Amino acid sequence: MRRSGCMALMGLGIFILPASADEVTLRNGRTIVGIAQEEGEKIKVEIGIGTVWFPRDEVVAIQRGETPLHVYRSRLEAIRERRDPDDLVRLARWCASENIPRYIPELLGRALEIAPDHEDARRMAGYTKVDGKWLTQDEIKKSEGYVLFEGKWLHPLEIELLHKQRLEAQEKKLEAERERRERDAARRREREMSLLRSEPRIPFEFMRPRPLGRLARPYDWDRGLLDLMVVDWLFGGGFGFGPLTR
Repeated sequence: MRRSGCMALMGLGIFILPASADEVTLRNGRTIVGIAQEEGEKIKVEIGIGTVWFPRDEVVAIQRGETPLHVYRSRLEAIRERRDPDDLVRLARWCASENIPRYIPELLGRALEIAPDHEDARRMAGYTKVDGKWLTQDEIKKSEGYVLFEGKWLHPLEIELLHKQRLEAQEKKLEAERERRERDAARRREREMSLLRSEPRIPFEFMRPRPLGRLARPYDWDRGLLDLMVVDWLFGGGFGFGPLTR
């Protein structure tokens, strides 16, 4: 169904258009504004910031119309043979006002090739004049002693401080991890001691040595005393344990 729809559109000549077509309608409802061209099974659309590509079957329609990109091409063609840096700078400013940044570096570069000391082109390109020399912002930072660190220009002292702060943060993290492990170990020991305290204990008298044979049971101290008194009476001690103590 999709392919037959595309073939129908091609039969109507919608895809075979000159570079002046500028509104590209996609199946998801989006509309891309630029300069559209057919290239094989894809549609190329030049927009202000670059070029995008779409499969042919994702494009519903392409509608003619003039955009700033068309105006740019016509203006560039008009000044191409003149080689005037002022014309190129004016066109670069117009591109900036129309939100077409992709062409600005090329225009300024061509202007500086023609007139390397062109002030407007230099300033628009980001240069600053220092002691009679045009320097980029990166060159100025380097001359001031700054270092490009992780995408930012920083003073060496700032980098040293940043390293120190990161090292301190890492040490704090390691110390916190060590304390956490110690707390976990202390909690485990406390649980183990709690389990030991909660276990039933063996009474002390059951831990005494027991005689072998029929007396292999907890010793009866009262019965033992009675036996001792009987032996003492038999030997005439009168319960004074005399014979046993002489």
